[in-house]
Amino acid sequence: MSEPAKRTTSLLNWEQAPSARLCHPQEDHFIPLMAAELFGVKVLGRLMGVVLTADGVAEATFPMLIGYSRDKSGSYRLGFVILIAIALLGALAVSRLSKVPAASDGL
Repeated sequence: MSEPAKRTTSLLNWEQAPSARLCHPQEDHFIPLMAAELFGVKVLGRLMGVVLTADGVAEATFPMLIGYSRDKSGSYRLGFVILIAIALLGALAVSRLSKVPAASDGL
């Protein structure tokens, strides 16, 4: 099995490692590893800068926007519909990403 294939297999089967869930109770701990596997380590710094900035902006603004929506409408329905729509758009975007050949990374 090639080295990139071993990395992919190990990443997909991470829960089989000893104490995996104890050390990493949430899958979001693996975002940098998944990003490196998908895009390569050469762009990982820039990519994580974009991901973490977008995450920080969303965490800072969306609770306030959802609260404002709730105050105006008296219900969380619209806010949660918007969040679900954004999550579905994100899932669609991620599903359409193409994998960069890992061999070009020099790992």
